[in-house]
Amino acid sequence: MNERLKLLRKKLNMSQRDFSKRINVGASTLAMFETGQRELKSIHISAICREFNVNEHWLRTGEGTMFNETPPDDELSRYLGQLLKPDHKNAFIKKIILTYMRLDDDGKKIIRDFAESLGSKNN
Repeated sequence: MNERLKLLRKKLNMSQRDFSKRINVGASTLAMFETGQRELKSIHISAICREFNVNEHWLRTGEGTMFNETPPDDELSRYLGQLLKPDHKNAFIKKIILTYMRLDDDGKKIIRDFAESLGSKNN
């Protein structure tokens, strides 16, 4: 399980420090989990699965997919919940959302058309 934990953290492109904060353990504890010096308890597994939408069966056994399938509305709700946490990294996104919400219908249409054109260029 320790190797899967490290693989997950790297897949999320997170440092041990950032990952450990999200699951409420110390960075040194996370390092011991990743090296197998300390065993993950059910409380840690639950925190990891809840915080990062990880498939618990995969984390425990290596079978199945790394992440749970999430309906788009659930994913959006989860993301918005993250935005409510006090975090300077989210300040810009909050500003974009609030600015969009305050636009009139014509302004919103301009933004939607622009976003759709960006999406089509990336596909």
